[in-house]
Amino acid sequence: MKVAKDVGRVINFARRQAAQKGLLDPSRLVLSQFYVTKGRFGPKRPDFRARSHIGMRRQRTSHLKVSITEVPFVDGKKYVGKFARGINKARWQAYKAQKAEDKKEWIRRMEEGRKSRSHLEPQNQPNPCTPFTTPPKRVVDSQFLL
Repeated sequence: MKVAKDVGRVINFARRQAAQKGLLDPSRLVLSQFYVTKGRFGPKRPDFRARSHIGMRRQRTSHLKVSITEVPFVDGKKYVGKFARGINKARWQAYKAQKAEDKKEWIRRMEEGRKSRSHLEPQNQPNPCTPFTTPPKRVVDSQFLL
């Protein structure tokens, strides 16, 4: 999870830089290349081994390189390929609406199931194991106690 946050941070930084410098249109940016390479070594730390041996451990780092390009504008279209915000927003709203309908259907089916199983549940019968009830008395035949 920590790595995903770092990657998202780097991509957002590149997008902001491109928009801030006025080089690219922020609404039509696409991630074209993403490299992860070996970075410089961090601080050295001792590595204690058996029999009084000590080594030096270096913390490894990585370097992230992001390349962003702009999708070319097509005349006569309000959107740009599959990267358009309007299309994705409409798809997302349709997905959310379908999910809400599915949830309503699931709740309706659960309620119907409860109504159909209501005859199996005990109706207002006291639980015989409650702590305030006395247990039934045992009847012992006195002939077998000799």
